[in-house]
Amino acid sequence: MARRRKKDTHLPNSVYHRHGAYYFVDYQGKWHRLGTNLGEMYRRLADFVDETRVATMGDLFDRYLRDVVPTKAPTTQQINRDQIVRLRTVFGHMVPKDVTAPHVCAYRDKRGAATPTSANRELEVLSHTFSHAVEWGIISTNPCREVRKLRLPRRNRYVQDWEYQAVHGIASPKMKVAMDLALLTGLRRGDLLGLTRDDLTDNGILVRPSKTEHSSGKTLLIEWSDELKDIVAKAKRLSPRFRRHLIATRRGTPYDPRSFTKILGRLIKQALEKTELTEPFRFNDLRAKSASDDTLEAASERLGHTSTRTTQDFYRRKPVRVKPLTR
Repeated sequence: MARRRKKDTHLPNSVYHRHGAYYFVDYQGKWHRLGTNLGEMYRRLADFVDETRVATMGDLFDRYLRDVVPTKAPTTQQINRDQIVRLRTVFGHMVPKDVTAPHVCAYRDKRGAATPTSANRELEVLSHTFSHAVEWGIISTNPCREVRKLRLPRRNRYVQDWEYQAVHGIASPKMKVAMDLALLTGLRRGDLLGLTRDDLTDNGILVRPSKTEHSSGKTLLIEWSDELKDIVAKAKRLSPRFRRHLIATRRGTPYDPRSFTKILGRLIKQALEKTELTEPFRFNDLRAKSASDDTLEAASERLGHTSTRTTQDFYRRKPVRVKPLTR
């Protein structure tokens, strides 16, 4: 069994971060510069290592990061890299065939005690990594298949109109536009932040949802309404005026989704202190509000679902109106 790394534990074997750049150290002790960002590092690393050699879980994670993660949506790629950093600290030194269901279960329980949702998401990545390892002939079975996910309560937070207005009323012009676009279009955070001027057509906003790009491949055309046109016009007037993305930083660059979420978090905190808002909500709760405030069929089409059941089960959060028994 390989020895655990005490430094740079999130990096592939023999790769180190020094003075703002990544380096690979070969068996002769020679240092090779791989670039200054993770994406560039993984691309150049393939020139120095045997892509098929997998001695430890760290090697397996490296191959997964190199061969599988780049095929996913940009936001998912960053999330997966963060998840693998945590998985690597526990499993990285182990031999893949030695990882058993009890090992995975122990990770699930310890991680789930603090953040059960994150534990389930990390198990998904670990299981997907093992599934590819089976395809690559590295192991014969996936130990994660024998481990159940933690049961989580289904999120049912519905944002009332007055709650939306409470936050909207103290938001910056940029966040007002983002909230309005999220409500009117029902787009996911990543797709909303990815909107550019090129997506604006004569008939509406053309959207290719990143989550379905490699599955259904569905493309949405969100038709213009007077209100949507007005919001987009406000977006175009935001500074800097010469930029490609509708929602952008002061430098005109697209937002990192996590940074954008932190901005909303600070706004919600201010609303809890300064307004009548008593319960926080998340940005993706606006997608659920968009689905809940319209007919099921219209909401399902706008959200890009192939079945209304998905919309009903996960996004419709208003109470179901029923009539009392008449006798």
